[in-house]
Amino acid sequence: MKKVCVLFIALICMTSAAFASDNLSASIAYDEEKITINGTVSKSGEDVTVIVLNPGKSLDDIESEENAVQSFRKIQSDEKGDFTYSFKIHDSEKNAGWMKYYVKEDGAAHRTGQIYVASATEIDRIINKITKDGIGEEVSDELFLNVFNLSDFDFYTLCDKAKLAAKTDTLLAMMKREELETDRNNAEKIIKQCSLLEAYNQSLETDFLSQDGELLRKEFYKTKEYDLAQNINAEYIFNNILNENGKRKVVEALKGKSFAGFEEFQKGFAEKTILYSLTNAKSIGYSQIDVALSASNLSFLGMDKTNISNTGLQRAIATSSDFADKEALLNFIKNYKGESGSPAGGTSSGGTSSGRKPTAVFAPSSDVGTNNDASDENITKPVFNDIGGVEWAHRAIEELYKREIIEGKSESEFDPSGYVTREEFAKIIVKAFHLEYSKYDIMLEDVEMGKWYTPYVLAACEEGVIKGISETEFGIGRKLSRQDMCTIICRALKTESYAPESGFSDKEKIEEYAMDAVNYLASVNVINGFEDNSFRPDEPCTRAQAVKIIYEVLYKGAEVE
Repeated sequence: MKKVCVLFIALICMTSAAFASDNLSASIAYDEEKITINGTVSKSGEDVTVIVLNPGKSLDDIESEENAVQSFRKIQSDEKGDFTYSFKIHDSEKNAGWMKYYVKEDGAAHRTGQIYVASATEIDRIINKITKDGIGEEVSDELFLNVFNLSDFDFYTLCDKAKLAAKTDTLLAMMKREELETDRNNAEKIIKQCSLLEAYNQSLETDFLSQDGELLRKEFYKTKEYDLAQNINAEYIFNNILNENGKRKVVEALKGKSFAGFEEFQKGFAEKTILYSLTNAKSIGYSQIDVALSASNLSFLGMDKTNISNTGLQRAIATSSDFADKEALLNFIKNYKGESGSPAGGTSSGGTSSGRKPTAVFAPSSDVGTNNDASDENITKPVFNDIGGVEWAHRAIEELYKREIIEGKSESEFDPSGYVTREEFAKIIVKAFHLEYSKYDIMLEDVEMGKWYTPYVLAACEEGVIKGISETEFGIGRKLSRQDMCTIICRALKTESYAPESGFSDKEKIEEYAMDAVNYLASVNVINGFEDNSFRPDEPCTRAQAVKIIYEVLYKGAEVE
């Protein structure tokens, strides 16, 4: 073996310096006295060489000392590039301490890590203290940290140890002494779960999510086990439906709640995940409503007799503000009125709405042809630094930006006076009304696949909300006229209301195809004329005007009947 190990050292020296990897980890099972090393290599089926040194030994000791190596093996990774190597610890009493291990694949730098091996004597001392006095005095003891692999567990190192000890001792007390001695992994999980719980209770200033929006230390949330016990799908919703903003909202909603136990925390996690997914979905559309508000999830929320099959209701839920709790959702459903004017909640059969209606409108308005709420008290410092001249649109811009329906031209500029293009408005209308895109045979020569606008243009065209400027062109890059904007909005609403003729001074200039839409939106005070009472139907629509009108349609006032 010594000859092979020397060859391994030579290979290491030919590559760059060692580094620790996120794809490399080790664990120890004290009941079997076995160490397991897991990792991932760059190629499937790749040969991997693993060498583990005894405590206090270095690679330089391999050639000169017989007892420098704890274990050595060449193994093969699987079809995904993953590998697992397990070995029985040789003389754990004598070889207690930090064991370094090295992993080498062909053509790559070696990776290294370490794991602490506690002797039976050390374990006995720790267990005696825990069973007699709890972990209160041991929470910062280096041996305690090493035995339970807590040294690099952020939630443990940062939280208040006295509060942590109180919760942990209660659970550890349920384990028998022999279980603490042998089932060390279970005891470690208990401590780490309590650490996670206290991290939330104490609102620690640490990351709970990775940059990719994944839960850090997600194995300690035990969401899958909880979902199975409750017959719900919160874990699936969190991983597959919630967007990153929604995930952050779930985490923030759980912080500082003082959960008494871990099951209470799991219930809170599941509830917030379901509720925030309703208005913070990754995909275009509102198909998440059926998944989030399934019969079993409704029962879990205590809403088992609530009917949410009405598509108008589902769209209203998806385009509403966030639901802070299940009571807010229940009240929203009870107060929603479908086309019949009857509440959509309760045990009624509901039915499918033939059209979408704006959830709200504003009172009359400003000289830009939209309504004015510049006097609202809650206006705060704008998110963009170039909207000072459009105070009437501040709230609309900020709310739709917060809901990820619109974007700025840059991080600091919105360009409110710039004209909105047809493809830009397609994106706004699709995100605002959660239009679905499934499959569309592209027949428009100026719509290229793979562009930022493509899925939105296709979704809007498939729903019949936007039509091309000809049979072969969509009109990419063209400015959107004010009358076309009204037409598109009413198509999205699918309103069949024929309102009285508007009183605009230039109504004769409104094209016939747009007349009903302009009349309807004017009748419900979503749009109105300029100072000279003109509508200016052919004039391009500015970005601020478009956002303000969409906001009024979606968010303000009483429901339009």
